[in-house]
Amino acid sequence: MNELTIHKNDRLFKVVLIICFSLLPVALLIAHNTPATGYESSIYRSTPLIVWFILLLSTVCGVFIVLSQICDVKLGKYLWKIGLLIIYLCYITFISLFIIRGYYLWCMSGDPASHIGWIKQIILTSHVSKDIIYPILHIFSTQIYCISNINILLISKLLPLFFGILYVPFMYILSKIIFRDKREIILSTLASTTLVNSWYLNFTPNACANLYFPLVMFIILKVISVNDVRWEILVVIMAFMYPILHPVPILTCFVLISTLFLPGYIYAKKNTRSTAIKSRYSLRLKITLLFLLFVWSITWISSFYVWESTIRNINMLVSEGGPLKVTELASNINYAKGYGYNVTEQVLKKMGGSLLYVLVAIVSFPIVWKNKNKEYNNLFSLFGPLFIICFLILIIYFSNLPFDPLRMVTYTTTISTMFIGYLLYYFIKKIKTENKKTYIYGLIGLVFLLFIVWINTILTLYPSPYILGSNFQTTQSEVHGMNWLFENRNLDIEITGINFEPIRFGDLLLTSKQKKLQKLYWYIPRYLRIPYHFGYDNKSTLSNHYNQSLYMTINEKDKLIYKDVFPEMAEIRWIPSDFEKLNFDVSLDKIYSSKGVEVFYINGKK
Repeated sequence: MNELTIHKNDRLFKVVLIICFSLLPVALLIAHNTPATGYESSIYRSTPLIVWFILLLSTVCGVFIVLSQICDVKLGKYLWKIGLLIIYLCYITFISLFIIRGYYLWCMSGDPASHIGWIKQIILTSHVSKDIIYPILHIFSTQIYCISNINILLISKLLPLFFGILYVPFMYILSKIIFRDKREIILSTLASTTLVNSWYLNFTPNACANLYFPLVMFIILKVISVNDVRWEILVVIMAFMYPILHPVPILTCFVLISTLFLPGYIYAKKNTRSTAIKSRYSLRLKITLLFLLFVWSITWISSFYVWESTIRNINMLVSEGGPLKVTELASNINYAKGYGYNVTEQVLKKMGGSLLYVLVAIVSFPIVWKNKNKEYNNLFSLFGPLFIICFLILIIYFSNLPFDPLRMVTYTTTISTMFIGYLLYYFIKKIKTENKKTYIYGLIGLVFLLFIVWINTILTLYPSPYILGSNFQTTQSEVHGMNWLFENRNLDIEITGINFEPIRFGDLLLTSKQKKLQKLYWYIPRYLRIPYHFGYDNKSTLSNHYNQSLYMTINEKDKLIYKDVFPEMAEIRWIPSDFEKLNFDVSLDKIYSSKGVEVFYINGKK
């Protein structure tokens, strides 16, 4: 490529970058000026189309500029940086869109509500509850609140965003210890912005620990690669802090530390000239680190109920047999198929990106093996933990451990991201030196698949009808409605609802003493559940289905979920006209009504 062509391309890229930088503030303003006014079944439908168009256009332009600069003989000084910055800004916008559009809270029907409740308890009592096995996030949030006086509800939205923003820089520094070539570092960082990691939005210790994981990997690789006491001090701090952040990633750390040497060891056995086996110092350090991490993790985790529960489950499985995760999975698959849903399609939508990343890592294995040298020693060592974690996921499915095996998928994705960068640059180098059609097609195919993954992960970032998921949005009126009910209810009368977990709102709104007085359930008991169509297809009033009086909450999510998310099931469960009939049911008294939230008193049979 001659100098004139390069100059023309640079001018074109500059114009494109200027346009993208001009459009991004426009997209942010449009999104901010169209806030959510109530519950939305899909953030994708409710956000103006122009916002998605600008973000996708800017991302595509940024990727094209970065790849073009990588393919140049001389890597440009700054254009690739600006292109990567555009992509990074779009990435941040995607994961913060629900905040920009003014969502009051996120996922208060799940774990985040309980975590907010624990933080409020720490602020109120000045000590951490003995039941919290992962208190670091709660302590950190409490410190932020005490120092800045920022509302806890806002902190619950900003902290996951903070870790999500740091995830890409963490992947960048991890790439720097894996690769020596600047282009491979750039491409691996680029691959980390595809939103393929699904833990960006929820205010949970597990989510934040997963986004923090690339930094942990970097520290472990650094301390094993470099004989430096400063890194050893840092890894000791990490070993003590990480188990308190969340216990699940610790299992991955054990695998990481204990299997990094395996690929090099196997390679050395196959190739007698290899120097892949680590020094005695490195091996001794691994054993010491493993021992420290193991002793502290067991000491910490065994102090809580989850340890006893896990041991009991394993003992029952070994001695008596019991329900396996794979049995539960098969049951869920059959249940979904029974309603006519395509399970394969949903798996590809939700996990297609992660599966592609792992597949690329597997495909690159013979290439890395063939070209292995000191330059790719750290990259080659990642095959050990990658394959063992994949195997561990399968093993957990044949157990009854108290956590979902799919929680481990995020670690395989993080590791596989490095191989995406490697394979992309491998094709680019081969095209430059050999210019074979095979490599050209390989590069085009891989880039095309990455764009498909990019679009799909954007569409699956937020729960929506696309992935048969209801939006995790929690409206202010919903919180106010539940607060009113807790303050005004007769404590002898129980509560029911359609999409309602009483204990979560109790965690969010009540103190420990108040929760005991309210006698809230984790899940609504079967005898209190609302019948499909409110029973109007069999009886004239809802009260005929109960032998007691009840409070019943109805929110906008209840009305929209079978209209927008599961329309195929609406005729079986609830249709819009069912909710209208509630207003004419003589056995019901509407005692509270706000925008999107209603509370009924069911006058049950005496």
